[in-house]
Amino acid sequence: MEMFSLARKFLLLGVGALSLTEERLEQLIDSMISKGEISTEQGRELFKEMLDKVSREKEQLLENMRREFDRLMEKADVPRRRDFTALEKRLAALEQAVRERQQ
Repeated sequence: MEMFSLARKFLLLGVGALSLTEERLEQLIDSMISKGEISTEQGRELFKEMLDKVSREKEQLLENMRREFDRLMEKADVPRRRDFTALEKRLAALEQAVRERQQ
């Protein structure tokens, strides 16, 4: 499970970096407003536009990371939950068949 832990940390790092970008963006816009470079309304619009852009980029980053994680898990031949669920169902059916034969 070391690979899973590493992939999880990588995912959290990417999300954290985008969050820092939001904070920095807010600071930058506040600074521009306080210096009179843009109006409060322009600042709100710019923040909303940039926040929307960051949100889209965040979703794209997460999707790319999910695909890469899935690829790595497939390459490592790590069984998925659905594999275990299917095996549990098969085992339950076999146990039932054995019980029926014993009667």
